Amino acid sequence: MLSNAQRQQFDRLSIVRLPQAIALPDVTAMCDQVWELLSGTHGIKRDDPMSWTVEKPWHFQTLSRAGVFNAMGSSPVTTALDELLGTENWRRPKVWGRPLVTFPEVNAAWEVPSTSWHTDGVGGEEDLHAVTAFAFLAPTAPGGGGTVVVTGSHHLVRQSIAASPADTPLHSSELKARLASRHVWLRDLWTRSSAGDRTRRFLHDGAVVDGVPLHVVELTGDPGDVVLMNSRLLHAPAPNVLDAPRMMLVHITGREPESGTT
Repeated sequence: MLSNAQRQQFDRLSIVRLPQAIALPDVTAMCDQVWELLSGTHGIKRDDPMSWTVEKPWHFQTLSRAGVFNAMGSSPVTTALDELLGTENWRRPKVWGRPLVTFPEVNAAWEVPSTSWHTDGVGGEEDLHAVTAFAFLAPTAPGGGGTVVVTGSHHLVRQSIAASPADTPLHSSELKARLASRHVWLRDLWTRSSAGDRTRRFLHDGAVVDGVPLHVVELTGDPGDVVLMNSRLLHAPAPNVLDAPRMMLVHITGREPESGTT
C-alpha cells in the first residue's frame, strides 16, 4: 500500500514512485524478451551498439498480446491502483504494458523537448480519470531518454475541461493552444528555440500559472521501479544521450464509468 508520504506526494504532484514494485527476475525475463524481438525484427543486438540503428523501435504487439509483460501488474502496482482509483472503479486487464525503447542519439546534447507534448486523454470533470504507469526494465539515468512530465499541469487541464461545453470534446491541439495563451512559460516550452537555457528554465526554475506551480521533471529509475501518474499530466518523449537504451513499459488504467452511465 502507499505510505502516507507517497499518498501526500500523489495528492500534491499527481505522480509517485513505487521502488522495486516488480520482482527483478520478472524484470529480467521481460527485458530479455524485448531484446530477443529487437534482434529478430531489427537485427539489433544487446552487445553490439553498432547494430543500434533504429532510435525508437516499435511493433511489440506480439509480446504484449502474449502476456509477456503481465508481471507489470504486480501486487504493489494493483494495490496502489486500488487506493488511487478505488477497488470497484477499474478492471484488471487481460494483458499489461507495452514497451518504450529509445536508443542513444550519437553526438547529441540533452535538452527539454519542445514537441510531442500530450496527455493520455483528458476525461471528464472527475479529479482522476486514469492513471498512467511507467515500469523500468533497465536503469534510466538523467539524460537517458526517460519521459519528461510537467508536474502540476493536471490542474490546468482540469480547469480547461471545466471551462469547455459539456458536449464539446477538448482535443489535444486546442488544449495546448489554450494553455499556451495563459502563460509565456508554457508557450515557450512548446516552441523550438535556441534562446536561453531550457534546462534551467523548465527543470529548475519552473513557473506559476494561475496559482499552479509547474516544473518539468525527468523520469528516472532502477529496474523494477514503477512510476504512477495522473494521465492528465502533460508529458513527452525525451532524447537519450547516454550509452545505453531506455527500456520502459507503459500502461494506462482508466476509471470505469459509474453504473448506469454511458
